[in-house]
Amino acid sequence: MPRISDLGIPGPALGQRVEAVVGLRQLPLFERLVLGAPFKREKMYFADDVTWFDRRWEVRLSAVDNVIYKVALEARARAPHDRPSHGSTPFRAR
Repeated sequence: MPRISDLGIPGPALGQRVEAVVGLRQLPLFERLVLGAPFKREKMYFADDVTWFDRRWEVRLSAVDNVIYKVALEARARAPHDRPSHGSTPFRAR
């Protein structure tokens, strides 16, 4: 059974059965309640962090009937100055 980090990039996790991936942890109840589940029988999981494009990423997976259909990545900044700016400024209403 592979870990998410063994797959190299998150894409190969799509279509895998949840039980085929090692180290998944279901999101805490409070977070599941806040996020909601768009599909019946959907479950959301944390996977191990991965390094991709020389950056650490938190990995979250969603599965319906134990088949992974969504992989979400969230960058983890090492320090405030390390966050990508994407050349944008947040909108502030006047």
